[in-house]
Amino acid sequence: MNFTTFNDMLRRTAWRLPDHTFLHWSDKNRSMTYAQGDQISDQVAGALAGLGIEK
Repeated sequence: MNFTTFNDMLRRTAWRLPDHTFLHWSDKNRSMTYAQGDQISDQVAGALAGLGIEK
């Protein structure tokens, strides 16, 4: 698979494997799925856009 951006990779993987682990913090025994990572990415992008920050 050829990805152009990190967000592209995250979105495609979240679509294909939403419940698979994206990140795991072993010191806290916590994980984040690809679907959760994609959702947070959208929230951060929206917050940055709200501050006038663009690509």
